[in-house]
Amino acid sequence: MKVRDLLTDESKWTKHVYALDAKKNPLADPLNPNAVCWCLGGAIEKCYPILAERLAIYTRITQRVKPEEVGSYVHRWNDTVGRTFAEVRALVEELDI
Repeated sequence: MKVRDLLTDESKWTKHVYALDAKKNPLADPLNPNAVCWCLGGAIEKCYPILAERLAIYTRITQRVKPEEVGSYVHRWNDTVGRTFAEVRALVEELDI
């Protein structure tokens, strides 16, 4: 599964937490079977369980977005004030992740 298969619409995306359950309770583990929506970092973790794969994707993201927007953390870009699902989805599609 790729991130684009998981984050199919805005109801499956969140900010400031890796994942949420159906009652919108925060979940620290994006692999939690009760998770129904994820931030970009949580979705990457769920879809790419092998650390080397995740690191390669993080590198691709940091090469694509402005360094000041992401620093060394993908969640920083995802959580930026004003960030929209459409922007996240466009990045996911562009990078084919």
